[in-house]
Amino acid sequence: MPEAKFHQKIAWFNFICCLMVIWTHSGNADLFFPELGQDAPWWHFQYPVMQEILRVDIPCFIMLSAYLFYRNFTMKRLGEKLNKRLHSLLVPYLLWNTIYYVAYVAASRIPGLQTIANRTDLVITTSGAWQAITKYTFNPVFWFMYQIILLVLLAPAGSCLQQAAKEQGVSFGCEVFADRAYEADGSLRDRRKPGAMITDTATAIDRVVRMVKEQKVTAYTGEDIPVVAHSVCVHGDGARALEFVQALRSAFAENGIAVAPLAEVIADV
Repeated sequence: MPEAKFHQKIAWFNFICCLMVIWTHSGNADLFFPELGQDAPWWHFQYPVMQEILRVDIPCFIMLSAYLFYRNFTMKRLGEKLNKRLHSLLVPYLLWNTIYYVAYVAASRIPGLQTIANRTDLVITTSGAWQAITKYTFNPVFWFMYQIILLVLLAPAGSCLQQAAKEQGVSFGCEVFADRAYEADGSLRDRRKPGAMITDTATAIDRVVRMVKEQKVTAYTGEDIPVVAHSVCVHGDGARALEFVQALRSAFAENGIAVAPLAEVIADV
């Protein structure tokens, strides 16, 4: 597909996603038709029905953002890709959050606008301004942009991708594999070789728990090698994948291992 046509399609896709975001946050049946109540067809259409349908908007944005970042990706282009992400996401995000904050501060001091802004004499503080500009406290609709900006590379523990991300200052999470054997150099054992897959559920769970708690795993050759586990990969095409995940989650609870969003897990990386 020619680049011009590709970017035209992307622009239309983005536009549709933007419309869905606006619609999601512009429900007004209760504002204009309060007398109808929640049993009215229009209220039911705007909220329960359309809210469920429009929930695909944010996943679509995140999927598109990830696709564009990794399209034609090479490690040599990492700096170029990050620079584009800086100008297309971070700068607009900070700018709009600043505009919203300034607007709220101004509105809180102007009679007639105070009621609309629901703020009265908003106190300006350094910490408050910082939170508003970086954490969207006055522009909550931007929560999804915050998640996109926190670009996370999920890299196999010990891989060159992890090292490259670290050198470039990109947030990354280390992924370990529940049902795969490791070689002594930290790489996954080739599936074509014997012992590449861990088929015993109890053994696999014990290995994962140890990887998380002790940051070690026993390689196929018998020695312990270091690993860091921020995320656990489980192959969903396995015959008993669901049962395995449930058993693994129970084992985590029994061993005092908390399950949390990846952004929280890698916050201190």
